[in-house]
Amino acid sequence: MDHVDIDDDFFSLGGHSLKATQAVSRVNETFGIHFSVKTLFEYSDLFSFCSQIDQALKMKGWLDIRALEKAINEIVRRHEPLRTFFIKKDRAPVQKIAPMAHIPLNVTNLEKKTDEETQEALAMALAKDAGEISPLQNRP
Repeated sequence: MDHVDIDDDFFSLGGHSLKATQAVSRVNETFGIHFSVKTLFEYSDLFSFCSQIDQALKMKGWLDIRALEKAINEIVRRHEPLRTFFIKKDRAPVQKIAPMAHIPLNVTNLEKKTDEETQEALAMALAKDAGEISPLQNRP
């Protein structure tokens, strides 16, 4: 290969799943980040993939939990579809918009956990949240 442009696609250049796995492994090791192979499939041109690496490197450090919670609540306040639910009236669905209420951000500190413990905690949190998804007729 003589030349690779910033907008060239990994797979168009002959990349495949094994090469993707190797490339992502090298990126993870070199930069101390954790990307899955799925990231390369989703951002397969060089520019997009490098942008993802850049974002991951910028995200290292402390997370301002209060600022994140405030941002999430502001998004929900601004976007009524996130507070929309439906009721049945005269056998037809009627859209209602719930008033804004504070949404607490539940945080689990995984800083001193092993990768296995982190994965287990994540699986448990996802399973718990999946059980809390409510039908559209219930208030958000």
